[in-house]
Amino acid sequence: MRTSDGQSPCDCKCKASENQSPISEETIDSGDWTQPQIELLKLIYFHGPQEMAKSIRVIHDLALYQSEEPLDRLEKDSLYDLKSLAEALERVESS
Repeated sequence: MRTSDGQSPCDCKCKASENQSPISEETIDSGDWTQPQIELLKLIYFHGPQEMAKSIRVIHDLALYQSEEPLDRLEKDSLYDLKSLAEALERVESS
């Protein structure tokens, strides 16, 4: 099923661990989450964690390898944060 803007939501059942139930829009809405957390989880659910990880890696690599300017400490730390986020998303199981 496609949304009004032509995109189709991810139909994967992502699990943080074997003891937790699959993430879906219903489980996100029923959890004890703040509104910004719900929006983030729905965004990841909609696009899929693997696809989000690929996008983050592209941005990371563009900034790191295409920049002609030297990176300062804040920029290096930010790139490390992006890499860590991509790795965490890659570990989210999809089935």
